Amino acid sequence: DLLKNELLKMESDFKDYSEGEICISVEQWKQLLDDKEIFPKEHLELLGRFYLAENHATTCSDLAKEDGAKSLPYHESIIKIGKNITEKLHLPNLNRKDGENHYWPVLFYGRFLISGTYEWQMRPELVEAYTMYCQNTLISLRNQHDQKEAEEADDDVLLKKAKDRSERPVSSRI
Repeated sequence: DLLKNELLKMESDFKDYSEGEICISVEQWKQLLDDKEIFPKEHLELLGRFYLAENHATTCSDLAKEDGAKSLPYHESIIKIGKNITEKLHLPNLNRKDGENHYWPVLFYGRFLISGTYEWQMRPELVEAYTMYCQNTLISLRNQHDQKEAEEADDDVLLKKAKDRSERPVSSRI
């Protein structure tokens, strides 16, 4: 635990990669969350998974691992959302060092982790809007999570029982 805590201290802090150029109010976020072209159900659910993570922050790799999937579709969805919001609100284009457009900072702050992955944290105004506007999505996500945990626990219990039985000495009767 001590080593883990020391490693965590070495990780970078979350940074606003828009350098203050993205200023979306809670009210604007609520309107965006209501826009089905920007936030269809699957995008609201993806954002909800960030919301439910500790400090409203996680990596696409961790989400993919939970789902037994690859992380690229998660990245692509976030980029699509950011691009659509940029166009809808006529936000300034954010450019990476290589000159390419940078869309994820519209929704998130970011930081590098010691593991080499990149963690995104929802912007505070987005968290506030999501809290107020997306209660049904959150309830659904929590129910899905609880059901998945119950199923995994059931599998773990069954596996343990099977292993215990296979390790018992076999007795026979005539």
